[in-house]
Amino acid sequence: MKYLIVLILLLSQEYGSAYPIDPITLNEMISCSPYVAYGKVINSYDTIAKEDSNSLQTYATVKIEKMVVGYIEEETVKIFYDAHMICPSPARFKQGALVTVFFKKKDQEYRTTGLSYSTTYHNNESRLDTYHRRIMDNARIRDLSIGEERERKLTNWCIDNLDYQIVRNDAVRELSRAFNNMNKDIDKKGYRPYGKKRPSINLVNYMTDNHKVKIKSYLYNNKIKVFNLKGLEYLFTKEETNLKKYLIMILTDDVKRNRIYRIKSYLQKTHNNNLPKEAIEIYNMLNAAKNIFYLDKDLVIEKTKRYLELIE
Repeated sequence: MKYLIVLILLLSQEYGSAYPIDPITLNEMISCSPYVAYGKVINSYDTIAKEDSNSLQTYATVKIEKMVVGYIEEETVKIFYDAHMICPSPARFKQGALVTVFFKKKDQEYRTTGLSYSTTYHNNESRLDTYHRRIMDNARIRDLSIGEERERKLTNWCIDNLDYQIVRNDAVRELSRAFNNMNKDIDKKGYRPYGKKRPSINLVNYMTDNHKVKIKSYLYNNKIKVFNLKGLEYLFTKEETNLKKYLIMILTDDVKRNRIYRIKSYLQKTHNNNLPKEAIEIYNMLNAAKNIFYLDKDLVIEKTKRYLELIE
């Protein structure tokens, strides 16, 4: 039984998301953090909670080397965080390490703002400097009044993040979220309905042709991975033969890496949903396999390889 549970967990990671919660983007972290500091972790310790003597509260002591966003007078701060959470994971304070920490002040004490995303560690000084500059740039834009200029600059900020390896994956997450939600309404404060209200850059409405060219160049050069099909359909016009070429490239990569769960989606797009018989055969196999335990993965891979030979 124990081995069966482990197998199910491994397979669920292949077919589903690796995150227990939707990842928190850098833009979100900055929007909800009046303070971002860089400093050395002195220690972390538990105390008995004032409200409940059976509970523990955890604090980290950080000696500030510089404030990235905001200003506080203290040279050393005590920051509360939920150290004993299991899922989602809490912030991490490594004693003696230099950390970038996102936090706010609530009830007369400092608190982290984004679970495990509240603390980041970077050993490379050049990348760390870039990371801090991108945070400061976003914070300056957020000082502008809510409106078109602010949204345009936030869109530029996000897409420009593709140029910096330290924040490139975060830019892809922001793009993926924007494409997934591009048909949903946004309220006056720039929020999208994710269940809980979470700030989002209104990327799609303010994306220019130059932005699209930049994103596609990163896709072609394999510097970023495809985010979702909605995004591809938005970026590529129907007349662009490059869409088919790109999908073939992605499909080939999926075959090499045995990523069965993605093959079905891309089969639909390589022929604009008018699938040839070879693709329909593979598609039906994937459709029929309601239970992944009964899917003949090797056969799917073999047939997909032959299909690629036909369409390349």
